[in-house]
Amino acid sequence: MSNTRLRLTLSQKIEILDQFAMGNTNQIELGKWAQQKFDLIKPLSQQTVSNILSNADQLYSNIVAIKNSKSLKLPKYPQLDEEVCGN
Repeated sequence: MSNTRLRLTLSQKIEILDQFAMGNTNQIELGKWAQQKFDLIKPLSQQTVSNILSNADQLYSNIVAIKNSKSLKLPKYPQLDEEVCGN
């Protein structure tokens, strides 16, 4: 079995946090839920779900980030980025 790395978007991670907040789901079940919800090849590991849950504060504090962004990293030159993107 290949070890394919999977990157979730910030909005997907927020959905996982929201699903966990509703309760009645352990981390393994949450990984299986994410597999079905996001059409993943395999369920998220318990460790991946644990990492997402432990970074909840950071994820929620950056909820204004681009919806499909995969990283919380800010641009090195924000003014240039703004000019190029036209925002």
